[in-house]
Amino acid sequence: MLIVLTEECLDNWISDFSAFRGDFLRACTITSQAIGYSFKFNQSHLEIAHENWKAGVDRWEATYVMKDSNGLSHLKIMALLLVNLASIEWLEELYEFDAESVRDFEFSGSKNDLEETRKDLAAGRGTFLAFEFCIMVLNWFENARIDRVSNFEFRLTEDLRHDILVYLLSERRDDMAVFLMLKALYVRISKSSAP
Repeated sequence: MLIVLTEECLDNWISDFSAFRGDFLRACTITSQAIGYSFKFNQSHLEIAHENWKAGVDRWEATYVMKDSNGLSHLKIMALLLVNLASIEWLEELYEFDAESVRDFEFSGSKNDLEETRKDLAAGRGTFLAFEFCIMVLNWFENARIDRVSNFEFRLTEDLRHDILVYLLSERRDDMAVFLMLKALYVRISKSSAP
């Protein structure tokens, strides 16, 4: 079963760990099985990452958001989630997915793409799955926007994906830097700024 994204999903996930856990793990399971892996997660580590995410959202709202704004954007919220999921080992074990099992989802790329993606998951583990989840959610929000001049076009290249994952796996990761990377990836001219 796919996860259902809504305008309220981010607020729901921030306020309710079990809602977040269910949707996040469902999306990670779909991704990992399509690539040929399954995993075991650490409940308490995932809960800590969620608590840190919530605290980061609260901190950013208190520190970086102007009083008359609408709060944090989906880009800022997802950047904070990505940093917090990359900062803790929430994925305990990665296993080869039983090839004889029926898969609900298949990888849509070439065999070479599949092998490269399997290597990325094996190396990036929980950070890779968190990145894929965040990109999926961001793409949904960006696709739904009506306040931009141009239509949404996903511009992530494999080189950039690799570089972002390397950065997220380093100890130097920073929530503002991750937000700025994502902002650059998704930036489009707003209708209110257009000439």
